[in-house]
Formats: sequence, structure tokens, C-alpha cells
Amino acid sequence: MNEVLANQLAFAGSAFLSSDAARLADLLEGLREAQEEIAALLLALRSGDIDREYVRLFYDPLGAVCPPWQSARGEEPRLMGESHVSATGWYRQAGLEPQLSNEPADHIGLLLLFAAHLVRHEPAALARFQAEHLAWMPEYLNQLAGATKHPFYAGLAAFTAARLDAISSSPTPATA
Repeated sequence: MNEVLANQLAFAGSAFLSSDAARLADLLEGLREAQEEIAALLLALRSGDIDREYVRLFYDPLGAVCPPWQSARGEEPRLMGESHVSATGWYRQAGLEPQLSNEPADHIGLLLLFAAHLVRHEPAALARFQAEHLAWMPEYLNQLAGATKHPFYAGLAAFTAARLDAISSSPTPATA
């Protein structure tokens, strides 16, 4: 079960990092569990261009609706702030180095990909990482679901929230 959860978290992380519909469809088709959710996400992905909605939600220079960084959520939002430094430390401790020095390490996609890594390789560390870097996501995902105009991102928010619930509700990812 750990591998299933890890693969699902990795898909969610990838979907927050890219709007490449063909790549996302390939990743979805590679998932073996949660077939109804996967089918709904594939249908939504194929329902239209997601690039414009991706930019509007996450990267619009005039004001993204749902900035995808943990540090944008705090009382004093500061990109490349404390949560970025902490996430970078987690990655380095695991032997993973950020590809770009100017990319905030606390991006939701990178955090979900790292959670997948922990599920696979260091499940005992997952609860601490969750407390430090995933706890903000349920509120964010609710905001995303309410703000999106594209069914793919509404489905992605629900899919991701369910995986976070699986982590939260089980003492170890093995029972998720």
C-alpha cells in the first residue's frame, strides 16, 4: 500500500508543477488504484486546455488566485522564507538537491513529491514532515476547489486532499 500512496502523491505533486496534459495523462494512466477517481481526472484533463487555468491559479503576474507556496500562506507571507529553508533542509538531509537555487522549495508540488519519497523510503519521518510542511494544504486545497474554473483542478484538489487524509488518519502510511 505504501507504493500506491507514494505514486498517488507523486502524481499530485507533478500536477501542481506542470500543466503538460499529455504527461499528466500518462502519469494518471499509470496509477492502478482509485480507478473511479483516475477516470474522472482523465476526463477532466481531456475536457479542455488547462494551461490558462494553471497560470491564472498559480502564477498570474497580476495576482495568482492560489499561490502554490507554503510561505505565501503565513501571517507574514514571504517567498523563500522560513518554510523554504526548512524544506530545503529536509531535501538535503535525504540526499536530494534542489535543481534550481531560485525555486522555492516549499512549492506544493515539491512538498508532495517529497512526501511520496518519505512514504517509500522514510515512513517514520512522514508525521514530522506533515506537521511542518503538509498541514497547510487542506485549507489551500479547499480554496483551490472553490477558485478553479476547470474541472481538472477541482478533481486534483479532492484527489490530493484524500491522500493527505490517508496520511493523517493512519499511524503509518502502510495502512493508508
